[in-house]
Amino acid sequence: MNEPKTPNLGLNKIDRSLPSTTYFDLDKYLDQNWEKIDEGVATKEDLEELREALGEIDVPDASLTQKGIVQLSSRTDGTSETVAATEKAINEVLATANSSSLPRTGGALTGPLRISSWGEISASSGGYVLYGHNCYLDAAGVVYRYRNTHTNMGARGIVFRLGAGLQGAWMFDVGSITTTAGEVFTPTLKRILNTDDYDVLNTNFEQSDLWGAL
Repeated sequence: MNEPKTPNLGLNKIDRSLPSTTYFDLDKYLDQNWEKIDEGVATKEDLEELREALGEIDVPDASLTQKGIVQLSSRTDGTSETVAATEKAINEVLATANSSSLPRTGGALTGPLRISSWGEISASSGGYVLYGHNCYLDAAGVVYRYRNTHTNMGARGIVFRLGAGLQGAWMFDVGSITTTAGEVFTPTLKRILNTDDYDVLNTNFEQSDLWGAL
């Protein structure tokens, strides 16, 4: 005789394979099934024992060398190695990094670009650009300042200027003198000659008929 059962708890099911077997047995399909269900359900005492057993499990705190319980933190300035960063903290750090750094496609700097401790690229609101050694341009106006305090470093640089009679590249070297960080100085600029200048000099030389005098 076919005895169909449920797959998980093995409860009795009605055999509908034949008309003669399709009948409802109260003891088989109700009482016996309820008894199986009752046997598989945890009692209040079972739950209490389970709760006590779980309470006795000692889960250590997480560390760099072991798994365990870890506390979440939204701080972005901490140094702890025993807490985990939240999504909020990571998002704040990412936003700060994006706003304080230049993208790969380029961007604008609002202050001097220092190379190591001595080299520096700076610009002023007056349209001047300076590549300096131990010196920089104030952003406002045209003010030269020493970058570092040194006994004999001095300062030197190449300046790109604007203005009538000032266009072009100029250089200066104050010599090996004592410098104080932030101190203002006024360099003596000397224009860097280019090919156009040599053409002018050559023309003037020819027009002066110096060759004839020689």
